[in-house]
Amino acid sequence: MACNYSLSLQAMQVSPRAPGRREQNNQRRHARLLAVARRQFDAHGVDATTMERIAAAARVATRTVYNFFPTKLDLLAAVLRHEIEARVSAVPASPQAGAQSPERAVVSLLRRQIASVAALPKRELRLVTAHAILTAGESEAGRYLQEVDRFLRQSLFELLEAHARRGTLPAGIDPQAASEQILALLNGVYHEWLEADGWTLESRLPLLTEFCTRLLAPSERTATPTTRRSP
Repeated sequence: MACNYSLSLQAMQVSPRAPGRREQNNQRRHARLLAVARRQFDAHGVDATTMERIAAAARVATRTVYNFFPTKLDLLAAVLRHEIEARVSAVPASPQAGAQSPERAVVSLLRRQIASVAALPKRELRLVTAHAILTAGESEAGRYLQEVDRFLRQSLFELLEAHARRGTLPAGIDPQAASEQILALLNGVYHEWLEADGWTLESRLPLLTEFCTRLLAPSERTATPTTRRSP
């Protein structure tokens, strides 16, 4: 997600919530640490990269890095979060999205999300996901995964709700329940992909497409499963 950290006098006058000098400096330092950490991870690998090495490369005190990120894996999670946000933002929705059927619109959304995640280093995603689980979500890594879930859940719900308002979502389908079911399957595919080698996330798109078609297509045969909520 692109951010503009420049602060003009006009912006300060227009918006009382414009960041002050201290916050602005923290934003710049945060962005620099993410960029330096990515270069260090790429050059030396996550295991060999220390917080001290990142601090030295960024020309800040080691304690400054720890002030922003309690652990190296939290820093790695912040790097991945920044990169996936940038990739999602850089891929616009299809201009025909409004004219698509609900199932095609959902699959288009999932395709963009999968492409963004699959572009990231798989081992790094494994480390961050394991850290998030071990800390029960109480870490930068945990917050990263929770926010990804919230973003996808909200995006799916808003998409299906828009179709419901237009009358293009079959009657009897609850947008919230359907969103939860789709997200549950996507998370299952993601964790299966993390644990296994030899196949790609993209290879599961046919499975996701079939599920969304059965869930959202207007037919008597597919109406029943859509009303069930995920456990």
